[in-house]
Amino acid sequence: MTRKGDTWNESRTFQDPFTLRRVRQFTTAGAYNYHPAYHTSTAWTADGKRFIFMSGRANKSTIFCGNVETGEITQLLDWVDGWMINIMTGASRNFSHGVGTPCLDRNSGWVYYSIDQTLRAVNIDTLEERTLIEDSGIWAYGTPTVSPDSAYVAVPANIIPEAMQDVDPTRP
Repeated sequence: MTRKGDTWNESRTFQDPFTLRRVRQFTTAGAYNYHPAYHTSTAWTADGKRFIFMSGRANKSTIFCGNVETGEITQLLDWVDGWMINIMTGASRNFSHGVGTPCLDRNSGWVYYSIDQTLRAVNIDTLEERTLIEDSGIWAYGTPTVSPDSAYVAVPANIIPEAMQDVDPTRP
């Protein structure tokens, strides 16, 4: 398998038969290739030349950066066991959920994401990694978002059901 920092090109270009526009397909492999497309999650650099996406292959997941002009893909993290989709299907806390949906800070180049119950960041230019919140034990983090001035990272946190199994919600 590929490793953090590897760069390659598996893209192909073709003309869309309906719009007649040139299309670049970046990936040819993967169980899923997914980019954050919600209005609070950014996938594109400020200059529009690169974007981030995550991919699941061979029950592992990671984050990549794609270059629109060249079609090159750079792997930002080493592969992590599990797929982000496992958490949505109710998999146990003892099962690795892989890399969670990322969000790119367009100003700084930092990509924010979660792995299991840890909130992390990686820089698309230097590949430096940071841990922002260590394993919380009972929280599963949702998709991060960054304030327009890059001063804040917000992330929703959901209590993992197993951690609450002995809690009576009717009692304070």
